[in-house]
Amino acid sequence: MESQRILSILCDCSGSMTGLKSTMIESINEALRHSAEHFASGLLIMFNSQNQKEVFVPDLSHFTPINPEKFDCDHCSDLYDAVGEFLTDITSGNRFPDSALHEVLIISDGSDNSSKKFNRTTIRNLIEKARESGRAEVYLMTTSGEFRQEAESLGMDPKHAIHYSFTPEGIKHAIGKGADYLLAKIAS
Repeated sequence: MESQRILSILCDCSGSMTGLKSTMIESINEALRHSAEHFASGLLIMFNSQNQKEVFVPDLSHFTPINPEKFDCDHCSDLYDAVGEFLTDITSGNRFPDSALHEVLIISDGSDNSSKKFNRTTIRNLIEKARESGRAEVYLMTTSGEFRQEAESLGMDPKHAIHYSFTPEGIKHAIGKGADYLLAKIAS
């Protein structure tokens, strides 16, 4: 069975990200549009401690831009819970076919201040399990100055970390850079 490659973007939509929401969604739209040649499907999960909203694009070749007004940025960041639930879904095989390969891009300002179910250690274990099973490769975009160390502490390859400045221009540049990195990696 041929593998289905899915671009999965988990995006922190807590209160601290409010000023970047429109630019972030516009940049994600651009990344998904340019990814259609290499990815069958796209998934965007916007999360904060009060809710999680998801947009699944089953066929990126027929992509319709996501409306930023569908998402509200507020409350706290439950980064570990959102990532943990998603990685549990893909490694369990309950939600996606076993042949699905996810390239997971996590976009956050780097802080988790409200997770209740998952912590850094459980996330590290889930990322390693997902990578070893061939189900996912995980990338991190963060404003943290220690972005490579942050990625490594979560079980990611430090080369899979991208720093961005906390400005609309910074997030736009970083999402474009992240998409280009993924596409170059897949093409090689």
